[in-house]
Amino acid sequence: MTSSSSSANGPLGHRQVRSLYPGITENHVRYLEKWGLLRQSHVPRGAREYSFPDIQTIKQLAGELERGTPLKTILRSMAAERQGQMQLDFQEVAASDAPRVKVVALEPHRARRHEARDAAPRDAGLQFPFNDPQSALAAKYFVEGSRLDDGEESNMEAAAAAYR
Repeated sequence: MTSSSSSANGPLGHRQVRSLYPGITENHVRYLEKWGLLRQSHVPRGAREYSFPDIQTIKQLAGELERGTPLKTILRSMAAERQGQMQLDFQEVAASDAPRVKVVALEPHRARRHEARDAAPRDAGLQFPFNDPQSALAAKYFVEGSRLDDGEESNMEAAAAAYR
């Protein structure tokens, strides 16, 4: 199958994509494939054809790169969108790719001590000052996800599972 000049007539070839998005390099495409954001469909003789969803992904990457967003941040965001993971951005300009998050609840000390005496012991690891068990469980998983979300690829699956 030969590539046509219109995505309505079939997949686009590498040259057509490069002419549409000159800021996207071969390395960018390889990273998108490595992160599972492009489908790996090589046609004979090493040529590459891009489907419509692939073109949308490349277009999104090109737009974010033009805004000055770091590649690693873009890849994480796009992967999270595909997995349905919610991404929280508490600061407009983050100091690093892995911001640290802390769950804080302000209550008088007496109320906490009183609650700790009367309540059944919770998880031995972390104590959360929530009256609602569902809120305490949500906070526990959020803290666990934040601890695992350190930017290491080996921890990404565990962090995503904790956030869900």
